Amino acid sequence: MRKKKFVLAAEFEDQNDIDLYAIHSPSEDFFLAFQLNKNLGTKFKNVTEKIESQSKVPFFSRFVCELSPVEAQWELIGNHYTYPSKTKKENQLFSTQIEEQLSLIPSLSKVDYFLKVPKNNFSSAKLNQLQSLDEVQMVYPIYETKIKQNPNLIFD
Repeated sequence: MRKKKFVLAAEFEDQNDIDLYAIHSPSEDFFLAFQLNKNLGTKFKNVTEKIESQSKVPFFSRFVCELSPVEAQWELIGNHYTYPSKTKKENQLFSTQIEEQLSLIPSLSKVDYFLKVPKNNFSSAKLNQLQSLDEVQMVYPIYETKIKQNPNLIFD
């Protein structure tokens, strides 16, 4: 099995042609993508490469939407990978498996999803539409100074 590197934008520090938004939502990734398609007129498709659950290689959900052939694509990227821990809690009546969580961007571990869109292609009206969805708790822009230190930020 081949290892895959996950990053949000090629050479993110030098790219000024994308906007990145943080989305806080308790919804499952597929349901959030469905709601975006329904309410924003997008056509997100799941392009996540799932790996066996026993594998130690994390995978993050990823949905891609191409609005037109000449524009850059939009991406909805999950920030969390949850996996069962090797330790079990034994000091209770029943032993329970503990789940651990790995974040794509550890410095933004409270963010559930990232929305990557071409620069100036996400109007304030669309931002308001996104914020008004019941599934979305909060949306705000992420500025590259917060994440350019992270080496795992390019999806290819």
